[in-house]
Amino acid sequence: MNENLSQQIQSLIRQGKKYLTLQINYGKLTLAEKLTILLSGVLLVMICLTLSAFAIGFLAFALVDALKESMSPVGAYSVVAAIFVVLTVVVYLCRKALIINPIARFVSKLFFDKKL
Repeated sequence: MNENLSQQIQSLIRQGKKYLTLQINYGKLTLAEKLTILLSGVLLVMICLTLSAFAIGFLAFALVDALKESMSPVGAYSVVAAIFVVLTVVVYLCRKALIINPIARFVSKLFFDKKL
């Protein structure tokens, strides 16, 4: 009876170690999946921002050329610069709704939602 109990305890310990190893491996795989999604999202945003910056630059120069027809070149560049300053202020004032909340929502869904 004593040997049987000893074998059962050893078997239970082996099963516990195996279970813990499987849980650690599952955690590693889940972390790798979440980090892959997060890093691919960051990379996608960086690429989109870079391409958008080029497009906005070309559009700004097109606007300057259009404004040069009705005012001096210095005035045209000043108007476009003022537009960028106003847009910067608006983005800064709305940073929580435009930047912080969407990022927090994405990260919280990524790490706490089981459906992804």
